[in-house]
Amino acid sequence: PTPEMKKRNPEWPDFVPAGPDNPLGARTLHLYQNGAYTLYTIYASSEPDTIGSGITSGCVGLLSQDMIHLYARTPVKTKVVVLPA
Repeated sequence: PTPEMKKRNPEWPDFVPAGPDNPLGARTLHLYQNGAYTLYTIYASSEPDTIGSGITSGCVGLLSQDMIHLYARTPVKTKVVVLPA
């Protein structure tokens, strides 16, 4: 989690390994700009009712089945444009 997310949720661990307890879900796309990680991700939400609620510090949550579909069809270095809601 980002420092902002840890401030809101201090009980969260600094690192969560891949697996069923990972809040980023089944797949995650980490977004980079000029070779540097931007701290933004597109992820499979384990809590579908939070999607679109703005609690993820700018990350984009999708339903697990939608994220798995997107992940399978997104090559490395695909251009991503994030627009405001």
